[in-house]
Amino acid sequence: MKTTSKKIYIIAGEPSGDQLGGYLMAALQNLRDDITFRGIGGTHMQCHGLTSLFNMHDLSLIGIWEILPNIPTLIRHRNHAVRDIIAWQPDMIITIDSPGFTKQIIKKIRASCPKMIAIHYVAPSVWAWKEYRKYFYRDYYDHLLCLFDFEPRYFLDIGLQASCVGHSLIEQKNHSNLILKKIKNERYILLLPGSRESEIKKLLPLFLDLIDDMLSYNTDETYKFLLIQAYGQENLIQQILSSSSLSHAITCYPQSDKITLMQHADIAIGASGTVLLEAAFYKLPAIMCYKVSPITAYIVRKLTKIKFFHIINIAAQSYIIPEFIQKNCDSKKIAAAAIKLLSPDARQQQLDNIAQYIDILGDNKTEKSPSQKAADIINGYL
Repeated sequence: MKTTSKKIYIIAGEPSGDQLGGYLMAALQNLRDDITFRGIGGTHMQCHGLTSLFNMHDLSLIGIWEILPNIPTLIRHRNHAVRDIIAWQPDMIITIDSPGFTKQIIKKIRASCPKMIAIHYVAPSVWAWKEYRKYFYRDYYDHLLCLFDFEPRYFLDIGLQASCVGHSLIEQKNHSNLILKKIKNERYILLLPGSRESEIKKLLPLFLDLIDDMLSYNTDETYKFLLIQAYGQENLIQQILSSSSLSHAITCYPQSDKITLMQHADIAIGASGTVLLEAAFYKLPAIMCYKVSPITAYIVRKLTKIKFFHIINIAAQSYIIPEFIQKNCDSKKIAAAAIKLLSPDARQQQLDNIAQYIDILGDNKTEKSPSQKAADIINGYL
């Protein structure tokens, strides 16, 4: 008798979720050969056979002001996804991060298909702000897969199955063929303007001012500025650089060279988010900078209950990684911090401090990777 394949609808709405989704799909495919995937994702998930329902980058938005003009598109995509899920009738739906988009989908799916298994990957940061969100996940999901070991207790206490699987950073592999040859007194500054269009539009012009400020310092060192272009944002980055007289000072690299660049750079300056956690993992000292619209910043200040933004700083309850946020996100201030961090003593001090907290990512010496642990849990529901 021919067995029916297991159907999984999987949704990621931003590059970090797409990477998680790609690892997860590969781990599930290694576990069993009877799974069919359908859903929304980017290049990583498409490498494992997913045909995305629409362009995932349409969902990669952050902040109230940035989302407002795109509400009609978001609603159209949400309704399209709901219709597609109901028509396909999968055995399970997996949503990865992107709560602003996935929450509305899961509410509608639960109303139409109450017996469908629902799993969410990446716990909402209820320990940072809006703790009441945990009740939504308890009411609409069967299981929550967490990245950090301090997260499950927030959900287990209210009756939601939650497991820490660890962070996928510890299973990344470097497939780059890039070879870098550093000359004497040359210092590599890695620029990471983010993966979202709104982030790049705010941070890349700031980085150009930063370069101007750093080059004005009278030092014996030569600064080489390396910039990683996020998947799908190459045209936007080149458009911004082409309008600047300092574009010649930046060397651009594809996303695929990220690990090699992190292993060779002296410091990184980048947007808040996963990419600076990656820098910490690869023992690269860093500076965080971030800007959103004033209205978004006001709302975040009112709702948040944490002082820090980088997860290492949150764990340490101190500014191990310097943070320049909103009005403090000034090119001259960041340039001064970068010059200071380039000194051997400052670099080593930050790395020593990071080493005390980097184990929040999980144990990369265990037999199973985070995605394999997640796949085992998911397989138990199929």
